[in-house]
Amino acid sequence: MSSGVLCLLVLDPTCGSGTTVYVSEQWGRRWITIDTSRVALALARARVMGARYPYYLLADSRDGQLKEADISRKEPSTAPTRGDIRQGFVYERVPHITLKSIANNAEIDVIWEKWQEKIAPILEKLGAVLSTIHSPLSTNLAEWEVPRERPDNWPQATEPLITAFWQARIERQREIDASIAAKAENEYLYDKPYDDKKKVRVAGPFTVESLLPHRVLGVDENDELIDGIADSASSDYGTGDKEGTYFNNSKPN
Repeated sequence: MSSGVLCLLVLDPTCGSGTTVYVSEQWGRRWITIDTSRVALALARARVMGARYPYYLLADSRDGQLKEADISRKEPSTAPTRGDIRQGFVYERVPHITLKSIANNAEIDVIWEKWQEKIAPILEKLGAVLSTIHSPLSTNLAEWEVPRERPDNWPQATEPLITAFWQARIERQREIDASIAAKAENEYLYDKPYDDKKKVRVAGPFTVESLLPHRVLGVDENDELIDGIADSASSDYGTGDKEGTYFNNSKPN
């Protein structure tokens, strides 16, 4: 699917346990499966009918618009939705981050200023506490001068300030990284659509059809039946050993 090839109809001439049918139904493909064994078909039919499939987020839906806005960090679209599956789904994506995408991302400055309003007061309080021990770091304390853990010669009151500083700094960096990923060029993973955990999808309607066993009668050069062929074929007719049964969801309801 990632190569852009779309399979419209899946044909499985040997049904088995129905794995191909199960995956086809999971991905919303039309399918036909065939088998001569009634046991295999019964197993496959029970598997398809009893399974639960993920409900993928339609791009042409309100939930899909909200999810797309959350991923791209933009305002949700206000376009009317009709639930049209032909518009596709909301897919996972892999960002291709370049120096150009970072340099052109004006949101980074906004995020920095927002968090600076929270980090600057913490640095001021930390500097005020350090001034009580006449530390050279007490004036204009820089971010890179704040250690991960409280040094032994620092007052006990600096420990919660150090913790608060690093929590804010980590959250700021996480938000910046998310902005960089959202603004970068993305490669869509068309085999990984997001699914709605609040909804469950079951198998759509399908038909089960059976073909009568067939006979091949031999004739000679005069178009006369060859002796014994008709009788032997008649004896096998109706045993079900050569009966072909198939079921499919390819026909419109």
